[in-house]
Amino acid sequence: MILVTGASGYVGGAVLKRLSERGHSVSAMVRNLAGAAEVRAAGVPIRIANYEDRASLERAFDGVDRLVFVASDGDARAVMRQHANVIDAAADAGVGHIVFTSIVDIDAASTFYFTPVYRDAERRLAERGAGATLLRCSLYADLILSNWLRPARATGEIALPLAEARVAPISRDDVAEAQGT
Repeated sequence: MILVTGASGYVGGAVLKRLSERGHSVSAMVRNLAGAAEVRAAGVPIRIANYEDRASLERAFDGVDRLVFVASDGDARAVMRQHANVIDAAADAGVGHIVFTSIVDIDAASTFYFTPVYRDAERRLAERGAGATLLRCSLYADLILSNWLRPARATGEIALPLAEARVAPISRDDVAEAQGT
């Protein structure tokens, strides 16, 4: 059975839909039922767990063969702790393979504040000794559109927080498609 975390979010929801449509045995993991109307409408089994609650994760991962782990977001220290909780709970539950949405920039010399978070998650995945697939995603193209390009229409100026960075934007739908196969 495949469990998709973040199933009430954009990427997780799209992955869940694709896997379900392709006939996979799939379940959804959400923090609570309040924001999971679309997940309930999809008719797949739902497991309630929170990245901050290790015991809830262990219960949610029971019987899971493959985990589609959509990365958390927020304060870097909290995200690092949450990712560790998910990876460690999956290892303890015997999850055979984890597909993880990482980032393209995990180089030790990087100045990006999230780099240590994802480098730590990738290290943990490697150390757990089971299979893992890393989807190193770049900046989501739809976020560039909504957060920078649309506002630029009003101001006449495009300002992206990239400095000297090279960016190869990717759509969230493409990330979901890669995970949903």
